Amino acid sequence: VVSIEMPGRKLMYKLASTWSGVPWKRLLKGDGTSDEAQRFDAAFDELGKMPIFIDDTVRDASAVCSAIRRMARMHACRVVYVDYFQLIRSQSNSLKGKNDNVTAGWDALSDELRALAKEEDIALVVLAQFNKDVEHRAKTHGRKGIPKGMDFRSTEKLLMDAGLAAGVYREFHYHAPKKLSGSSYEEGELAEMHQPIEFLNLGAREGGTRSVELFIQLSTGRVMDPLDEGWDFVPWQGRVVQT
Repeated sequence: VVSIEMPGRKLMYKLASTWSGVPWKRLLKGDGTSDEAQRFDAAFDELGKMPIFIDDTVRDASAVCSAIRRMARMHACRVVYVDYFQLIRSQSNSLKGKNDNVTAGWDALSDELRALAKEEDIALVVLAQFNKDVEHRAKTHGRKGIPKGMDFRSTEKLLMDAGLAAGVYREFHYHAPKKLSGSSYEEGELAEMHQPIEFLNLGAREGGTRSVELFIQLSTGRVMDPLDEGWDFVPWQGRVVQT
């Protein structure tokens, strides 16, 4: 993982939370039980034995590319995640003034990352932001905020270069369910639920148009498939059905 957005330690806390099923923020506040603390510590130790490499020291485009090469060549990493694209700095994409210069910088960076994935023969997973306009888009098939391929912030080149481009849509962000009493759920209550989350196929060079609905528990970051062994569904009522 090339983590530009957050320190590696925080990322490890999040991974341990996902692994153990214990919300790390609960432990940080001192609200966790001794059993939860033990499970979290055990998950943290287990993750430390795994071939997971994190570089949170790079920011410039050349340094990010060097970090990806090191992971592929020194550690034999087959999948490298970059979090996230718009935080990578280069001379051209940091220019002030003409929009053409800024866009050209992002386009060149996308080209460079695509060439690097091919050169090192790795799967390169690049996270990217959408434009904020998608939050206010009129409803698509009754649902607000559905992302499209044109929504990548700063450049559409990502969509053209990607083998697969997907957008994440969290329904409860726009249409939170109501309790049977008609009242709203508190933020903490929503975070404990298994909320529907969709991976929308925005473009695939290899074909395929399917989108996938899974479930996420925001308090731990766990993403579950109902077909997974041990699927444990925390029920909720009042999902808004859009027509």
